[in-house]
Amino acid sequence: MESLSAYTIARNCTDIADLTCGIDEIKEAMQIWLQSGKKIPSYYYTRLFHLKKKLAKFEYQESKKVNSQKISEKIVELSSKLAEYSLMAQHRVSQDTLFDENGNYHAQYQDEFCSLYDEYYDDLITLCG
Repeated sequence: MESLSAYTIARNCTDIADLTCGIDEIKEAMQIWLQSGKKIPSYYYTRLFHLKKKLAKFEYQESKKVNSQKISEKIVELSSKLAEYSLMAQHRVSQDTLFDENGNYHAQYQDEFCSLYDEYYDDLITLCG
C-alpha cells in the first residue's frame, strides 16, 4: 500500500482545497484496503475525522464572510435609497429632478445626499451590530 500524503493530516491543510484533497485521498485509500480484504488502519478514521472537522470549521467561517459581505452590500444599498427618498421628500421633487443627464446628483443635492447617506449608513451599521 502507498503511504498517505501530508494532506491527510489536518494541521498541514491551510484551505478548503487541501482539506478536500486529503479527505478524498483517505477515502480512496480506504477503498483500496477494503478491496484487498485487509482491515483499514484505525489512524485513517482519526485523520478523516479531523479533516472533516477542520473542513466544517473552514466552511462555517467562509459562510460568515459571505453573509457579512451581503449585509454590507445591503446596508450600502438601503442607505442610498433612504437618503434619496429623504431628499425627494424634503425638496418635494421627483427622482429624475435629483440627477443630471449623466446620472450624477445635481450639485445642489450632492452634499445633502452625502450627509443623509452617512446618517442612514451609521444607523444601519449600529442596528446590525
